[in-house]
Amino acid sequence: AARMQPLLLKARPTLGKSPVEAMAIVEQALTEDPRNGQALLLLAEASEKAELFETTAQTLDHYAKLNTRDLKSIRSWLKKRE
Repeated sequence: AARMQPLLLKARPTLGKSPVEAMAIVEQALTEDPRNGQALLLLAEASEKAELFETTAQTLDHYAKLNTRDLKSIRSWLKKRE
């Protein structure tokens, strides 16, 4: 977790300029903890901005399977996009 946080903090500002680069950074973080919800939602956001919608859907599906009781986060994520 200690190594993930700096990567996630680095990825967030990169989203607007280069979502593909942000995805690469988040994927690095996910190698440390593939179940990290914050990283998965950030990956979904980056892939959406990169117009990689299949990746977005797969990432959200994976998040939902790992966090079956946390559908509130997915609803919130989707609501921001309406």
